[in-house]
Amino acid sequence: MIKSMYKKPTGFTIIELLIVIAVMAILAAIVVVGWNGVSVQSRNTARANELETWKSTFELYKTRFSTYPSQATGSYCLGSSFSTGKCADTSSSTAPTVAASTGLMNELKRVSPTLPSVSTSAVATYAGPYAIIGATDIKLIGAFESNNSCPDDLVVETSVSSGLTLCKYTLTY
Repeated sequence: MIKSMYKKPTGFTIIELLIVIAVMAILAAIVVVGWNGVSVQSRNTARANELETWKSTFELYKTRFSTYPSQATGSYCLGSSFSTGKCADTSSSTAPTVAASTGLMNELKRVSPTLPSVSTSAVATYAGPYAIIGATDIKLIGAFESNNSCPDDLVVETSVSSGLTLCKYTLTY
């Protein structure tokens, strides 16, 4: 049997390797973008559930005492585990503080000794949920990673910036 003098080269050419690397990079980019969307949706769902639990706590208080907690009009933190001691726009000197919210939290503990947990993942400068108590209503507000849309049955309070929307429940006296 006669063997060929020329041996067929084995392995991949540089072009083939570059094509495989490019395809892998494109697939990796698609996975990263998809994962980021799922992560944002998961965090927003947790925030919406948290705000729903606060709403239920206020409604339980109203059911038991025939009115919502009696507090001066103003803004109050919902919860107490905020690292900055503030819950709304933590960069603002007028943001509600945990210390100023103690009275409201103590009132709510009358119906729920264990208050709802607070998400530790801030959205921009908004550390967690807060309430604005007015003369005719109470707004329970949370910050969400979105562009002018709110999950579930929450309503847009305001769109603060690109990627940050404040969503609310309104409780009427």
